[in-house]
Amino acid sequence: MSDEDSIRELQRKWFQATMNGDVAEIADLMTDDVVFLTPGRTPFGRQEFLDSFKAMKEHVVMSCDGEYMEIVVDGDLAYAIARLDITVTPNNGGNTKQLSGNALSVFSRLRDGKWRLARDANLLTSKST
Repeated sequence: MSDEDSIRELQRKWFQATMNGDVAEIADLMTDDVVFLTPGRTPFGRQEFLDSFKAMKEHVVMSCDGEYMEIVVDGDLAYAIARLDITVTPNNGGNTKQLSGNALSVFSRLRDGKWRLARDANLLTSKST
C-alpha cells in the first residue's frame, strides 16, 4: 500500500472509530505528542482530546464524511488538506448540528511503519443549529 493510500486508510479508520465511539482505536491513530488546533480555543493535546471524546460519545452520535483533497509525503512526514462534513445528533433528541469545513493535518510515520496523526488544524464551522 502506498503512503498516500495508508493515510487515506487512517482517515477511514478515524471516521469509523468516531462513529462507533471507539476511543482505543482513535488513540492508536495519533502520536503521543499530537496537537489539535480549533477555532476559538487554545491548542490542546492527546489526553484532552481523548477525555473530551469520551465525555461526548455518551451524549451524541456522530456521522463523518470527507476526503483528502491533497496529500504530500516527504520521508516520514506528510500533510493533507481535507474537506470534512460532520453531523452531531444528541441522544436526548435535541437539535442536530452540522459542521463543515477544511482541515490541515500533519502525519508522522512511526518506528512501526504506521502513519499517525501528529498535528491537526480543524477549521470546521456550524452550518446550522
